[in-house]
Amino acid sequence: MSEPLIPLEPDHFYHVYNHAVGDELFFRDNNDYRFFLNRLKKYIVPFFDVYGYALMPNHFHLILNSLETKAILAALEKFYESEKRIFDSTKGKENRDFIVLPQSLSNFFNSYSKNYNKIHGRKGTLFTRAFRRKEVGSDTYLQDLIKYVHLNPVKANFCQHPWQWKFSSYNDIVGTHDTFVKRDRVIELFDDLPNFIAVNNNFPINLENR
Repeated sequence: MSEPLIPLEPDHFYHVYNHAVGDELFFRDNNDYRFFLNRLKKYIVPFFDVYGYALMPNHFHLILNSLETKAILAALEKFYESEKRIFDSTKGKENRDFIVLPQSLSNFFNSYSKNYNKIHGRKGTLFTRAFRRKEVGSDTYLQDLIKYVHLNPVKANFCQHPWQWKFSSYNDIVGTHDTFVKRDRVIELFDDLPNFIAVNNNFPINLENR
């Protein structure tokens, strides 16, 4: 029996994740990874702050903080002006801030899946189920989750250190290049950058049943 899907609310932290169906790969090449991040910036960043991510060949993890209602509605108005059909179904409805959060994620994943199927000549669903999410209820859990996500490719034996995996937020946080990840806020959670680096390179970490 699948786990119930919790509602998405403004000003909450969530761990959003999913796995490719069967033995499929979710990302086959660097272009897939880049397209996923490009769609993430288009559909998700207007409504969520990104605190971390890890994109693996057959699954992904996102750490998202939904914006407050006022900011969500302001972003929605911009979409009405520039992307007329994407969120038209929310017009005139009450609680648009609650409606648009899951819709933005659904639009994001549908856009990626359609492009993936077109590029790789396949049909049908790419995901095992509707996108899964868990609410992050404390700073301690958020810190553990960020560490867990950055160590995911290490645990899977794709690399020996988090900085060696190109498609996670680790290098966005330790680097100085432009990024949509909330670098300063993440570092502040760990007090400073040296402590962030130390903690995010240190096993073990287990988030089971949390």
